[in-house]
Amino acid sequence: SSSASCRASSSSSLSSSSSCLPAFWVPHSAPLTRRRRLDGYYAAASQTARRPSGTDKLGCTFQARKQFAAFATTSGSSSSSSTGVSYDAILDALRREDIDTSNFQAPEESFRAVCPACQGGSKGEMSLAVVVKEGGKYALAYCHRATCDTEGEGRRISIFPNASKPPADSVRTAPNPPAESDAFFNSNRDDRESGGEAAGRRIPSRPLFKPSNDIYTWFASRQISRETVDRARAMMTRDGRIAFPFYKEDAIVNVKYRAVNKQFSQEKGAEKVLYGLETIERAMEEGRPVEVCYIVEGEMDRLSLMELGVEHVLSVPDGAPAKVKGSAPPPVEEDKKFDYLWNCRKYLEQVEKFVLATDADDPGLALAEELSRRLGKERCWRVRWPKEREKERRKRLEMDRRRVEASSGSQVEGGVAYLDGVASDAYSEEMYGIDGIEEEEHEDEVEEEQEEEEEEDDYDDAMERLKDANDTLQYDAENDSELVRQCLEEAEPYPIRGLFQFSDYWDEIEKYYYLQSGTEGGISCGWRDLDNLYRVVPGELTIVTGVPNSGKSEWVDALMVNLAHNNDWSFAICSMENLVRDHCRKLLEKHTGKPFFPANVGAGYASSDRFGRTLSHMTPDDLDNGKVWLNNHFHLIRCEDDQLPSMEWVLGLAKAAVLRYGIRGLVIDPYNELDHQRPKNETETEYVSRMLTQMKRFAQHHDVHVFFVAHPRQMQQWRGEPPGLYDISGSAHFMNKCDNGIVVHRNRNIEAGPLDQVTIYVRKVRNKAAGTIGEAHLRYERGSGRYMDYAPGELDSVLPPSFDSSNGYRKN
Repeated sequence: SSSASCRASSSSSLSSSSSCLPAFWVPHSAPLTRRRRLDGYYAAASQTARRPSGTDKLGCTFQARKQFAAFATTSGSSSSSSTGVSYDAILDALRREDIDTSNFQAPEESFRAVCPACQGGSKGEMSLAVVVKEGGKYALAYCHRATCDTEGEGRRISIFPNASKPPADSVRTAPNPPAESDAFFNSNRDDRESGGEAAGRRIPSRPLFKPSNDIYTWFASRQISRETVDRARAMMTRDGRIAFPFYKEDAIVNVKYRAVNKQFSQEKGAEKVLYGLETIERAMEEGRPVEVCYIVEGEMDRLSLMELGVEHVLSVPDGAPAKVKGSAPPPVEEDKKFDYLWNCRKYLEQVEKFVLATDADDPGLALAEELSRRLGKERCWRVRWPKEREKERRKRLEMDRRRVEASSGSQVEGGVAYLDGVASDAYSEEMYGIDGIEEEEHEDEVEEEQEEEEEEDDYDDAMERLKDANDTLQYDAENDSELVRQCLEEAEPYPIRGLFQFSDYWDEIEKYYYLQSGTEGGISCGWRDLDNLYRVVPGELTIVTGVPNSGKSEWVDALMVNLAHNNDWSFAICSMENLVRDHCRKLLEKHTGKPFFPANVGAGYASSDRFGRTLSHMTPDDLDNGKVWLNNHFHLIRCEDDQLPSMEWVLGLAKAAVLRYGIRGLVIDPYNELDHQRPKNETETEYVSRMLTQMKRFAQHHDVHVFFVAHPRQMQQWRGEPPGLYDISGSAHFMNKCDNGIVVHRNRNIEAGPLDQVTIYVRKVRNKAAGTIGEAHLRYERGSGRYMDYAPGELDSVLPPSFDSSNGYRKN
């Protein structure tokens, strides 16, 4: 019907001078959809209908809209009033529109329900206000969610109990407009901003007004002044929500709305840009460089930095992601979550330095990582808010406490040092008045100290709550926001993978200095004389070589057994030259110190000591106990296929052994049993260099010591002398790239010394804290397979005069 079909109501609550409301309807049989429309009968605004001043497009006064949003009943349901009038028809009509009527109490009183069009959003809010009018003749409903219908007034509907055209007297004009002194709506209606177009729609989709006094007061409670609010161009909507317009090229392209209860919404289909982009545009127009630009997580954080006088502050429109996604950003056309960066690309390219001041929580840190990956980490700095600083401070205090305990053997509790569980004398004197000091005075001092500690704890707890710019600004308002300024001034370069400062390693360096890990100077290899030259350091690579049948593999086995005995180390062994049963025999012999077999087994099997005395072989109990020990400390890497294993395959299984068994050592024996296929354009020297680099990285990343056994090349005219590391077959890189180089050499000349004498030549030690170059002599017990130290002075009787037994060096 047209406006001429409407007549004025005689009801005293309605004004006869107001404009009538045109009505439109659709058949009730139409299906219910979620496309921001309700089936049933609609009362919509006619674009050409005249309306009196102070009313909206539906002829509803602003005061009525305010009251309409304010009233809501909490419980109860009734189908009739005290006068006995039935409301079943209108309530049935509401239920047909999927509107819950359980909260209905009385006519002319609004009740709340879930909107059938938007379903109350993701939280299922009861955003639909419903009121039954004129004794049940019709009902009005209005959804207060801004995203329910961004076109504005379509959220208000009229519902009638019949399926036919509503009666003419069912349409009424709205109540009188509010007084202009109403603080909620006393905005200057001529100050609304003009906007742009998005998907054929106007932005903003509803009128925006200057903030009211109540809005300014709320900003002031967050330490944001009226001047800052105006500079940020913050506005408000008619229903009292704060509006943050997003400008690009002097036009509003998006608006973000915030209710006081921190519920956010944005314009549908709007272009996503950064909030505050106009400051960079202005600098570009004036030809000024943008040296520093701050990026924050929320609009209030932007206003907080503006309050301190920071010019270029940008806020992201969509908040922070829960976590970092993927190892690299997706292509631009697929990067929908961060399309606001690409929409502002030409402006962001003008910025020399970005300071990421996102929140100090997991989503804020994830946002900083995502932004830095797209902006370039070399241009990014990171602000650490008090929450993050306090977390690191407490971590450092805990490390200091452990360091003090480790260095002094005392227990530190609450700042008091306890030696063997008893308070120190100085502390006892202070507490109990020893040496003539009054106990009461000290009790007062203790109380003061406790109060100070409580104040410090309160301060620390407060720091842990300050996760962003506005939290810190509110906390530090009395100190002229010095804490916020300090955080901004102490922004740190954003970490770049592979690029570090020494300060990134202070904790590790301090642990190293205070010898907290116990491995800083290396671990004893189990032999007294050799410890002076070589100690095992986790994370290093040791190359072991020697001529065939010199005992290099036997010595490595003996070294593993010593480390397992003395330090409870476990190992992964990739030994392609040994059968599993033979390797088991060798390790158990060294573990028990007894031959595996009795003396009458096999020709040439050693079952006696150096003096010819027969050694008793392992008992069944020795074998059973040895098997348990062996299984706990050694893990085998073996290739059961016909193909030779590659270095990549071995290191892959070694990594699995680190994760599953916690191995501390890896033995690869020998080099020539591996598959060394390489690209045609790669020389053997380049291949060996790459292979050794892989092993060193594995050792460092997993804190594992790698022992690599390699044979020397064929030595022409060999006369029994020990080889050098440069004699290893394949490349000089075996010498150049290893951390430690060892040559195992067995004496074959009776004139040079006993035949059971083995010399360990330490040819290279990169870490001087763990050893030095030199020679050490061990005695090999053939029966048990063990290597033993010589007794003090014993070397003088067995070594030729050209050796100095005091330090293992050859005399000049």
